Amino acid sequence: MWPFVVILGLAAAPITRAALPEPPNQHKPWTPPESKQLPEYMSAAVAALFEAGLADPRGGVYREIEVLSGDWSNRRVKTRGWVFPEGFAVCWNGLVYRTLSVGEPGDLDMDVQRIIASDPKKNGDFTKDATTPPEVSFWFDLELRGSMVPASTALLLRLNRPDLAGALWRAYQGGDSESPQIHPAEAQSFWFRTASRDWLITAFHRLAGHFLNADDRDAVEVGESLVAWGDRLRASMRKDGPRGIARLSDIDFLNPVPEFLSDARRRLGVPAKSGRPSSIAIEAGGVQIHDPFQPSPPRVAVAELIDRLEDIAIRKGTNPGSEDCSTQPVAVELLKLGEEAVEPLLDALQNDRRLTRSLESDREWSIHVRPVWVYDVVKRLLGILLDAPDVVARSSPTELRQWWEQNKAKGRGSRRFERLADDAASPETWVKSAEFLARRSDVVPMPGWIDGPSLPACDPSQPRPPLAGEAMRRLHGREVAELMPRRVRTLAESNHPDEACRIAFAAYLWEPESALPSLQFASRNRGCARYPLILAARIALHDPLALKEWADSIRVTVARQLPGGLWDLAPLWMYPDNPVIAQTAQWLADRSGFPLSPAIKLAGTDAALLAVPAIRRVALKKLADSTVIGRVTRDAAGALGYRYAYHGVTDEDKLDREEDAGRLARGRSQKLRMKDLLAWELTGVQGAPKFMLDWPASERNAAIQAIAKYIETNAHRFRAKPARLEDVACSLPAVYLAP
Repeated sequence: MWPFVVILGLAAAPITRAALPEPPNQHKPWTPPESKQLPEYMSAAVAALFEAGLADPRGGVYREIEVLSGDWSNRRVKTRGWVFPEGFAVCWNGLVYRTLSVGEPGDLDMDVQRIIASDPKKNGDFTKDATTPPEVSFWFDLELRGSMVPASTALLLRLNRPDLAGALWRAYQGGDSESPQIHPAEAQSFWFRTASRDWLITAFHRLAGHFLNADDRDAVEVGESLVAWGDRLRASMRKDGPRGIARLSDIDFLNPVPEFLSDARRRLGVPAKSGRPSSIAIEAGGVQIHDPFQPSPPRVAVAELIDRLEDIAIRKGTNPGSEDCSTQPVAVELLKLGEEAVEPLLDALQNDRRLTRSLESDREWSIHVRPVWVYDVVKRLLGILLDAPDVVARSSPTELRQWWEQNKAKGRGSRRFERLADDAASPETWVKSAEFLARRSDVVPMPGWIDGPSLPACDPSQPRPPLAGEAMRRLHGREVAELMPRRVRTLAESNHPDEACRIAFAAYLWEPESALPSLQFASRNRGCARYPLILAARIALHDPLALKEWADSIRVTVARQLPGGLWDLAPLWMYPDNPVIAQTAQWLADRSGFPLSPAIKLAGTDAALLAVPAIRRVALKKLADSTVIGRVTRDAAGALGYRYAYHGVTDEDKLDREEDAGRLARGRSQKLRMKDLLAWELTGVQGAPKFMLDWPASERNAAIQAIAKYIETNAHRFRAKPARLEDVACSLPAVYLAP
């Protein structure tokens, strides 16, 4: 019988000391207590779980403790666990943690009741959310991915507390102690697999969190333990033959453990270098190097920057897809060096086998997490610097070096032209080549989810520089102007409408006078609804049908999300004197259903629209609206958030900006008025007075009046950027004050 084979196989396996401290009673005999509250199979399954390596709490003193959570934030958490004199404790997730501090004795019976009372079956599992009572944070804060219920139940049973184990088990099962439809042997097998998998998931994500946060000693300890635990489970599965082997995929998330472990060991063995960052901070923009980086001559800088690639630390934050390490500061510095960095990067591609600190997963909630190699970052950077990501992707390091030797003398413009002229190149290669040739030379789009500018950014007050491909105009200007329309038609006819639209717009930037036919052809594709600048370009070229098409499209989609977002409305600030556009602006301002109106989109108001007089008037009107639309709440953990409902729109958010802690006490809330939320958004406008949602009403009222006065006083100075289609690569839409 397979489940018993697993358990017997584990019991017969030799004891392997893992790297995390082992509790003193880990391998001492245990006689399971009798219990009518738990299924009969639980005793054998729990014994097998401790044989596999679940930390044994026997002999420990249950106390309040503080440990590093081991999650991706790796924060200090106050929890409770079974403390041993050697300076470690067994925690509720079945893992050993080194204690940072030890406090008062805990009340085990009361804590179990608190866990049970926290509505354990919400969302189908024990999951911490905004409604979780603070008194059970000691338990939920150690939940890293897998459920902690099986491990916690096993700990209680190991402590000969079947009453508590049974109560927790019944709460998790919704009151049922076992399912009569499942054979006991199968139920035992299923519980053991689930329990061991959830325990290992928690340990694995703890390893990943330590590695991300440069805690290499902890990463090595957890990694070595995971190797031992995983090897024992795999061996027991293989002994069961085909059926057990089929279960190996249950723990395939452990496959990257040797890679994390090897690199953490390597880092521990490398002596600290002068001027090298000793720690990193994970922020929205990626890794921040704490010690200032002093510029040095290019060749020296390249070597140091490549060395520092191992310190890039980003985590999954957007779905779908994976993070792009090439957007991080160290990588950006390499990109700014241009071709000076190519040869050293080719050397790194050939020889560098280090990991970065970064983690990658297919989804943010996935249990599968992979390390990001320096090699992968180098490939991404070379694809950008060589203007040939497809060549980099398909070439070996030796082949890529040969390609570079053959092409490096041509220059970026020439290489891009050749890629555009290559009939065998990919659609994305054509697009990138056309966009490179046709954009401003002071803009280098950064890799990532959305192309944005690098430094130096476009300055709308300065004369526009030549195009990046201007040198090609004398040699191949006519060919480029003919190639782009041809690519537009090829892409549109081969079901690549997005790419066709992007090249049509590049054709406008390259040679406006010849681009109208391509723009009109591209407009026939429904895919161009996601690329609204096509219509704006046709308006700029005085296409007699474009204005009507644009105004009609805005009126049709106004009650829904605009396909192109704020770019759909670019004509409002680019051509404000056009009568049709001015009428459309006023129509939008009068519409209660306009999704980007300050009267509706209170959260995330798009400040660029403040440059449109009709929209600005709506904003000022709503700054006087005291309608209560929701609540502002500071939760028990101190985080400030809001929730509102208005005009059929419901929204809620946690605020990222720093708040004045203490203005609104933890666990308290206050009314949220329409003018409050709009003022909160408008306080981010350049030079606007400060405003905080947690201020008392009197202070908020005074700040709102100051914001309204600021907008009225500076109305003539508000400008939206980019103001011209030629500058759309400079920045996303935003408002600024003209001198």
